[in-house]
Amino acid sequence: DLSDAGVDNKDFLDYLIKKGYTKQELPIQNWKLSELLFTQEFYNREIALAKSEWDIIKSNEALTKLKPTSSIGINIGKSDSNEEISKNIYGGGISFIFESANKKIIRHEIAFNKTQSAYLAYQISVFEKKIKLLEDLISYIENQDLIIVQKKKVKLNQSILHMARKRFNLGLASQVDIDRHTLAISGAYQLLISLQIKQENLKRNLATHVGMKFQKFNQIPINVDHIKGTLEKSLESFRDIEKINEIKYTATLNSLSLRKLLADYAISESELKYEIAKQYPDYIFSPAYTYDLGNYIWSLGIDSVITSSKRNEILINRAKKIRGAQASKVYSYQLDLINKAENLVPKFE
Repeated sequence: DLSDAGVDNKDFLDYLIKKGYTKQELPIQNWKLSELLFTQEFYNREIALAKSEWDIIKSNEALTKLKPTSSIGINIGKSDSNEEISKNIYGGGISFIFESANKKIIRHEIAFNKTQSAYLAYQISVFEKKIKLLEDLISYIENQDLIIVQKKKVKLNQSILHMARKRFNLGLASQVDIDRHTLAISGAYQLLISLQIKQENLKRNLATHVGMKFQKFNQIPINVDHIKGTLEKSLESFRDIEKINEIKYTATLNSLSLRKLLADYAISESELKYEIAKQYPDYIFSPAYTYDLGNYIWSLGIDSVITSSKRNEILINRAKKIRGAQASKVYSYQLDLINKAENLVPKFE
């Protein structure tokens, strides 16, 4: 419920305590960068959806650890013969599957890799939402600075207009001068109002990013100075990385999108292994015991599905092509990532 999304929500307070906040620091008194990011991670609906999808896919891992289903059956019959010891026929049996070529292990491997891919998709969703939040937050800070400057311009224009009127009263200025300064102050006012409207819209965007109603979000002030300091420290730590090779390594190692592509490649690799394993048939064992007209009979049945070599070949070739496509995506993205890292370095020098 959106009405419950607030800084005084009990679950949210418990969440912040787990993140390292003390009870004395809560509830949040002003919006700093960490508070905005934690609130977004807790309340943002799109992030919550991505996490739910990850949880659902993760549950498949437990299913792949289970053995194939077995069956049990009972047979009851009756004969109309008067020559047998007994007219009753009873039987019972079970069936269980023996999987060859480690199919169960490979299925679990596929499910594990899909879980990793879903987890990284969730992390990418968190990262993308953080980027959008930061973009609007930086725009908010820049616009706040412009508002301060524009207010000074308005005040300056008011002073100039006041002096011009004094000069006009003394006969030292014309009506044209008064009109010119009046137009200047009017333009300055209009620009100030435009910046203030933009600031209001940016603040509403921030409320949407963190998953709260604007009325509740707006009750807490944004600590612009603290956020500026945090961003400047982050920039300084980035500038400390002097060598381009270190930046390449860091960008490649920390790239969630690249790790997601690698997880997708691992899925395709596991699925190829599974298609190869499916060439080998599974066996169904069916031991049974029967009491038939006075005779005690046991039996053992063995069944196997005969696979089509042509079908297996087609499925294996398709799996190889999918794996090749995933590998190409990894190489392409990695190259693009390194080139962007090289291009980024001069901008911070």
